[in-house]
Amino acid sequence: MQYLKAKGLFFSFLAICMLAQACNSGLIGRPESALSLPQNAQPGSPTPLPTYTPTPAPMGSENNPLLLGLIAPNITPEQQEALNTLQVIFKEKLNLHFNIQVFPHYFALEEALLDGKVALSWLGPVEYILASQKKLATVSLVSMHAGVKAYGTQFFANKDSRFQSFFDPSKNISAVEAAYALSQFNGTKGCFISKKSLAGYWVPMGYLTLNNIQVQEPIFTQSSTGSLRSLYIKGVCDFAVTYSSISDPRTASTVITDLNDILNQVPVIWASPAIIPNQAFAYSQNIDLPLQIKLSAFLIQFSNTPEGREILSKAMDYEINGLFAIPDSTYDTLRSLLKVQELRLSELVNQP
Repeated sequence: MQYLKAKGLFFSFLAICMLAQACNSGLIGRPESALSLPQNAQPGSPTPLPTYTPTPAPMGSENNPLLLGLIAPNITPEQQEALNTLQVIFKEKLNLHFNIQVFPHYFALEEALLDGKVALSWLGPVEYILASQKKLATVSLVSMHAGVKAYGTQFFANKDSRFQSFFDPSKNISAVEAAYALSQFNGTKGCFISKKSLAGYWVPMGYLTLNNIQVQEPIFTQSSTGSLRSLYIKGVCDFAVTYSSISDPRTASTVITDLNDILNQVPVIWASPAIIPNQAFAYSQNIDLPLQIKLSAFLIQFSNTPEGREILSKAMDYEINGLFAIPDSTYDTLRSLLKVQELRLSELVNQP
């Protein structure tokens, strides 16, 4: 009897111990779930889904067309038709989708370049230098226009003046450097075209400034014809400047028709090399090199055909006789001639 009583007490004690262990284990913790909460997630909050990053469509595809930008305050129906034709040609020949946008002035185009919207742009020399300064574009192709890829400036004087000519007409070059040839103009008065003209003001003034040659307050004639006539009749200015390399401005019909001896009466004193590039195509920074090479190769080949030259000339509203690859360094001399004058280039482009 005592044995049975002791056995009952043992089992009662064992049950109490098991109950206590169960309670203690509940206070210590519970088994973890197979799915752990993400780091920084609050208990009971929804589990965040993984971030989805869409893959952009390839450049030039239908869903991601390339944009060609050009500056044209006014566009003619003929130009618009040629631009539309160019879009079709890009699609047919290169399997690339292009949109073409015409901007009313450079600053509107620059804003689109800043936003990364423009892939390829058609720019004049000043517009390109502005865009390249901000690393918005890199030149690729320059146009052949009037038989040249670039042009320069030249200084004229009346043959009865005391100035010595250093220009060789047979070779169309000057025999000496600007510093030597132009020093004879120190203290004299010049006829210039206008403050919007590269070859007719800023480039010749760059050569004079770079070589510390001081001249009197300029006279602006607003045209090459006006400057040459001023020299011919004498008494207005001591020298005149206008474009070079493209053609001889003295043989223009507005000059030589009634001044038929002007070639003899108004000789060239000094002419610069052709340092002002013609209109050019430039790529924005977000266009990869293989695509640039593909586009440039096609445009060069296309511009070598009569059809291509006609379409490009009408589309860009500028006579294009061909397109040729050039490096950015082609603009270095022009950059230095403008920089030495502490000129704000934005003043040379059309304002909004």
